Amino acid sequence: MSSRLIVVGLVVVWVLLMIASLLAVEAIEGPDNADTGIRRLYVLLAWQVLAVATAIASAIAAWVQRDLSRGMRVLGFIPLGLSVVMAVMILLVA
Repeated sequence: MSSRLIVVGLVVVWVLLMIASLLAVEAIEGPDNADTGIRRLYVLLAWQVLAVATAIASAIAAWVQRDLSRGMRVLGFIPLGLSVVMAVMILLVA
């Protein structure tokens, strides 16, 4: 399996996890109170843990593979950077 395919595959999985996390939060119904808000935050964080793990794997794969171009290495690190930004935004809002 080529190094490029591994990095692109991990980035695609990360994107799917991010979309799934947002859809899972939107699927939670209930009154606009603290209990529903905490439930939504819990679901978001649970999905984000999976996304961050995938982002870390993508960054490691991009860093370890020596035969990748610079653009592919940057592509491998983008999910980790965006996951960190998302985590900071969650911490600031929560």
